[in-house]
Amino acid sequence: MIFYQEPIATLYCGHALDLKELPAESVDMCICSPPYWGLRSYKTEPMIWDSKDGCVHEWGDEIEASSKSNWNTLKPTYGTMHVSTGKWDTAGKVKQGSFCSLCNAWRGELGLEPTIELYIKHLIQIFNEVKRVLKKTGTCWVNIDDSYAGGGRGFGYGGKQDTNRGCEDMPHSIIPSGIPPKSLCLIPSRFALAMVESGWILRNDIVWHKGNPMPESVKDRFTGSWEHLFFFVKSKRYFFEQQFEPMAYPERVFNPDTSAHATAQLREEGNRTTGGLHDGRTQYGDPLLGRNKRDVWEIGTVPSPAHQGVRNFATFPEKLCETPILAGCPSQICKKCGKAREKIYRKGFTDHNGDTETSYEKGMAANRLALLRQAARGKGEEYTNDMEVVGYTDCGCNAGFEPGVVLDPFCGSGTTLAVAKKRGRKSIGIDISPDYCKLTVKRIQGIPLPMELA
Repeated sequence: MIFYQEPIATLYCGHALDLKELPAESVDMCICSPPYWGLRSYKTEPMIWDSKDGCVHEWGDEIEASSKSNWNTLKPTYGTMHVSTGKWDTAGKVKQGSFCSLCNAWRGELGLEPTIELYIKHLIQIFNEVKRVLKKTGTCWVNIDDSYAGGGRGFGYGGKQDTNRGCEDMPHSIIPSGIPPKSLCLIPSRFALAMVESGWILRNDIVWHKGNPMPESVKDRFTGSWEHLFFFVKSKRYFFEQQFEPMAYPERVFNPDTSAHATAQLREEGNRTTGGLHDGRTQYGDPLLGRNKRDVWEIGTVPSPAHQGVRNFATFPEKLCETPILAGCPSQICKKCGKAREKIYRKGFTDHNGDTETSYEKGMAANRLALLRQAARGKGEEYTNDMEVVGYTDCGCNAGFEPGVVLDPFCGSGTTLAVAKKRGRKSIGIDISPDYCKLTVKRIQGIPLPMELA
């Protein structure tokens, strides 16, 4: 059901599978971070998965992970689970659902499946629905991380951010069948492979490098400081607005028209200014715009928002959400034909006489521009240049435009909805927790509409 709605955002309180209620090809992009396997109980109502129509369900005993119990064979389909005799890092018992003896359905909380295979299967069911509601030109971005067999991530691991302290209320002794104790379970790889086998196209495996990860107490491996952000699409042609980052050597821009003399000038200048550390090799990009953004993003973790005692331990920082929204969701879409408007960039620039500058002169000017951007970035600001974007494409329908739609089926405290609103996109969020939904509402209500939408 709709929990909250405003002109630019809609929030549903329900399960991610409630995507079935949304129309096909109605959203432009999806960005989300599903619950990681075996890392946390979110204390939400258990859902019934893989149920057969008409089954009245006879549920078996609740699967209880405890230090005093052993895992027996659950079902031949799902393999065998074992619990070691090691101590737990947290007290208490975790309910990992139960199976129906008639149809083999499982009743439990996503992320607490007794096997990795069952967890991946349930994720694919959700993302099959994401694919259905995504437009043919849509993009899908998924943040997911791994777990250790027999150890979760260990108390104090940053998880999705520094407030996610590993396996809260979860045993650290679960060892999946076929995986040696202490080994990574390779869950992100398993998920990505299952998505590709389901028809998705994997365009990037982006590294979210945390500049300030939580320290770990382990002494026999390195501290984890990054997570996966997978970039999927459903068709070969899709909307993507190129994102740029500053060039290390903006004067070394590839230009097929550069003369040998100009190239020699570039090399001489580079050797003089960098002490010979640059050999004059050129790079692709535009001096004003920068180079194409790379697939390692250094983004620090941030405290998760809290409201009335509710704390979400699974938020990702707004910066991690912002770039995918800018790249994968159109800011304007024709109301009639649905075609996205795209930016038109000015390639290069001219001098005061209107004559095109040489590559060398462009490079020196770009150096100055890079310094301005660096100074602005040091103040936490963004340096903009009106000359970079000179216009937008137009389909010619003259029917007006509306913002693209961002979807997050695991919206938690509403980071996706908040960033989408700040960036002038519509958004749809779904979360199973009423408490998190209340937190999301308070968060997005405090964000004013962009001027062009007000």
